[in-house]
Amino acid sequence: MVEQVETISRQAPAAAVCPFDFRFDPRFREDAWAPFRSLADKPDIFWSPDLGGYWMLTRNDLIEEAFRRHDLFSNRIVSIPEIPGALPLIPNNQDPPVHGPYRKILAQKMFSPRALGSLEDDARAMTRALFETLRPKGRSEFVADVARPLPVDLFLAMMGLPSDLRDMFMPWVKGVFRPATVAESGAAFGAIAAFFGDWLDERIADPSKASGHMLPAMLEAEIDGRHLTKDEMLSIWMMLFLGGLDTVTSQMTHVARFL
Repeated sequence: MVEQVETISRQAPAAAVCPFDFRFDPRFREDAWAPFRSLADKPDIFWSPDLGGYWMLTRNDLIEEAFRRHDLFSNRIVSIPEIPGALPLIPNNQDPPVHGPYRKILAQKMFSPRALGSLEDDARAMTRALFETLRPKGRSEFVADVARPLPVDLFLAMMGLPSDLRDMFMPWVKGVFRPATVAESGAAFGAIAAFFGDWLDERIADPSKASGHMLPAMLEAEIDGRHLTKDEMLSIWMMLFLGGLDTVTSQMTHVARFL
């Protein structure tokens, strides 16, 4: 990997090599949007040697083309930096047409309006309960007290997991999305996969233990007339875990700042 990064850095035109470290650049701690606004002054396509090396597109038409041209721009690896040995996620790491049937399971079985009918009430109840724990303090630090724990609590309810797992999950989420090193990210990813692998084994062996609405839907789902394998379920589960926690926290902080 180091050799590849150095080779590309040497071969790319000097004007097309622009360091851009969106994970560890201290500027992001001061103003998350300023570094992205600076991309307007960079080439349409440039190579950053940071984070293991990657290409960056800065123009809307090029980005749209990359999303459309799966024959040229595969979804097989989407993490920067790449996590060696990481479990491929379904459907994130799949290209058309393979991901189509899996997306239908998510849209029609797990996240349909009917399946999520009670989610708004659950979210309101959890939010009110969380605020009640903060009321005696008379203040709160929004990220630590609300934006981080609330998505985890909601995820646990949707997955039929006990709420006391929150304190175990939150460091893993931080390890994947805000690691100090690539090794830390890989270790957190592995810990999550190991936990859910064992957890799924128990519920596949005894479906009566499957609670919430998402796991029963996954156990009933079929692809081409067959049920999902354990590896497929683990991959989808990991995608939901990683995609539904830190991203929601981040979005909540942007909304709160805007308000």
